[in-house]
Amino acid sequence: MKRRVVVVCNPTKKGIDAVRKQIDFYVDKHGYSKPTWIATVAGDGGVAATRRALEKSPDLVLVVGGDGTVRAAASVMHGTGVPIGIIPRGTGNLLARNLDLPVNDMRALVRIAFEGRDRNIDVAHASTDGPMGPRSAIFMVMAGIGLDAAMAAETNPRAKARFGWLAYLRPIVKATLKNDKSTVTVVLEDGRQDRRRQHTAIIGNCGTLAGGVLLMPWAKLDDGLLDVLALDPKTVFGWTSIAQIIAIGSAVKKSPLKTKVIRAMPRLRSIRYRQTPRVEWRFDTPEMVQYDGDPFGEISSAVVTVLNKALCVRVSAE
Repeated sequence: MKRRVVVVCNPTKKGIDAVRKQIDFYVDKHGYSKPTWIATVAGDGGVAATRRALEKSPDLVLVVGGDGTVRAAASVMHGTGVPIGIIPRGTGNLLARNLDLPVNDMRALVRIAFEGRDRNIDVAHASTDGPMGPRSAIFMVMAGIGLDAAMAAETNPRAKARFGWLAYLRPIVKATLKNDKSTVTVVLEDGRQDRRRQHTAIIGNCGTLAGGVLLMPWAKLDDGLLDVLALDPKTVFGWTSIAQIIAIGSAVKKSPLKTKVIRAMPRLRSIRYRQTPRVEWRFDTPEMVQYDGDPFGEISSAVVTVLNKALCVRVSAE
């Protein structure tokens, strides 16, 4: 019996016809049955399409879309053991970048999806409460409040499609100049509570942004830990020092001296890192949050945990 491949596809993305031709080539090469294509629908992100894909009992599911489509597919597929082949067609494609997939080489991406090796990676699970009531969601890249959430909420989708990451500049500058801060109670691993003021807080499952920007130096996709970054510059000019620290880390991220260089950098009170399997936040007033670049509305509390190595993805065999 031939193996089955199902393609979950965001039909609004460009270059779908070229992707289809490459998939057909590798389907024939490796003896799969004719692929089934299932389109995502607006407002769903890909959850319903992925559920339909699993009903086909596939041996491989290909996800064609941006980080939002990948996140929706992962929310259904984690724990199933069925491998996902990621064909990134979004603006950031951050999960693909952190998996070292060749995001600008579509042919190589499809080849890896069929011929690469399976890797099990972590999934971050968030349970929140707030004005919209109790909700839960997963994310694969990062969740954040403050500047991070403002970028997601205030960036025009048409501008993002046209200008890519340049579209984020306006909300970044606006949030930086405004320098609003939230009061949050952080429940630590031993049960102690630490009350803090901060401008931006990010929980990462992986650490690299577009353009090779290394935001969280120690983040790994399969270590069973969340990486937490809190930013609290006292003035607008405090962002300059934060940018310098991040720039240095980004410059040495592939160097064998990375660990030594990062540990030797000056410690700023305005930037704090920690690693933990569980994050619990309680806000004095509701805060906007984003998951993998998509706004998720306001929350008053959040508990984030790790599902260790819960999602199987195809990566380069090399």
